[in-house]
This record gives sequence, C-alpha cells and structure tokens, in this order.
Amino acid sequence: MRHLYVVVMITVALAPLSYAKCGNALIVVDGKVEGTSSAAKEKIVVRVEPDPNWDAQPAVRFEGGKFEAQVWFDMTKSEGAVRDNCSRMPRTVTVSLIVDERETETVTLIVRRDFIRVHTDLYKLKSPLVLRSR
Repeated sequence: MRHLYVVVMITVALAPLSYAKCGNALIVVDGKVEGTSSAAKEKIVVRVEPDPNWDAQPAVRFEGGKFEAQVWFDMTKSEGAVRDNCSRMPRTVTVSLIVDERETETVTLIVRRDFIRVHTDLYKLKSPLVLRSR
C-alpha cells in the first residue's frame, strides 16, 4: 500500500510537467546555385520573419551547387498557466547567396504562397529555388 501511495504522489507531482509545450516547426528550403565558379567561396544565408526564436540553427548544407537549409521555428505565441498559444506562424523566408563575402542575390519567399505545410510542424518549399551567381 505504501508503494502505491509513493507512485500516486510522484504522478501528481509530475502531472503539470506533462503538458506539452508548443513544438518547433521545421522550414526546409532546397535549391541550387547556377553559374558557380570553382574558385569562388559561396554560402547560403536564410532568415525567417518573424524571428524563429531558435539560437542554434543547423548549418545550411551546400555541396556541388545544391543546398538544403533547415530552420527551426518556435510556434509559441504566448505561454499560459495551463495551455500555451501555439498559433505563431512564419510569414517570410529570405534566402541570400553570398559569393566571396558579397551578397549577389536575395530572394524573399512568402510562406503561404511558396511553401506546402506537410504537417503542423513541417514546411517544404513547393519547388526548388534557383539562385544565380553573378
């Protein structure tokens, strides 16, 4: 009986922690860069509006002229005592191509128009993005 009492007390104590906080949505941007030079130092920078509220974003994978960026976006609009408001949505995604420390092309994508919401927590670009190195 004492064992059951301890289990019940632990369950009651940990119950408030079991409420799920808002998850992070994953925004995936893939594409390619045309007109690249093998001598050029290139990188892709991705920005999301509003701010994704995520400190450590994964690095953009960029190899052989193709890239894939994955940005985590915090969907928490506000936190409540019992339940959180998880209705925060990304509006725009800006992708910039940096060649030899100079921004050569920037494309702003509108999330509602340019992305497919695969799940409540996954946004994928409708078609691969093509950036041109000048």
